[in-house]
Amino acid sequence: MSFSVKIRADGFEKRRLITGPIWLQIDDQAFPEEDWSDFPVIVLGWWLSNITPLITNQALRCECRFMDGPLRFDITKLGRERWIIAFIQNNLDGDVCWFKGEIDSKTLIDGILSAAEAVIDLCKQKEWESSDLATLERETAAVKGLIKSLPE
Repeated sequence: MSFSVKIRADGFEKRRLITGPIWLQIDDQAFPEEDWSDFPVIVLGWWLSNITPLITNQALRCECRFMDGPLRFDITKLGRERWIIAFIQNNLDGDVCWFKGEIDSKTLIDGILSAAEAVIDLCKQKEWESSDLATLERETAAVKGLIKSLPE
């Protein structure tokens, strides 16, 4: 299964907050949809923060929310390298699962880190400094440090 966090840099804008296209891609399944507009700096920081307890074995499950819409992806840890990812939309009637599948933990972590690094680089190039960007940089460095410290 292929996994990536997609962004489209030419769609990024800065008003008060930075917005732009960000979505998850597993094989041919886009979630929430291709070119989903959200707040990539903020949500990537959240996602990295939320997966940290999985990496450090302090949790077996986490939720990673999008800021726009009642949408999230849930991660459940089966083992160090085997995780389950589920794409969820919360409706008035409860949660609706759009997709659920097993994913290699390294693939998922690398996908989020890759998007985070691309967003950080873009913001630096455009001189879009903010506390949200500082948080994303801190979370990115923390997760990268954790991964380096893990036994092979």
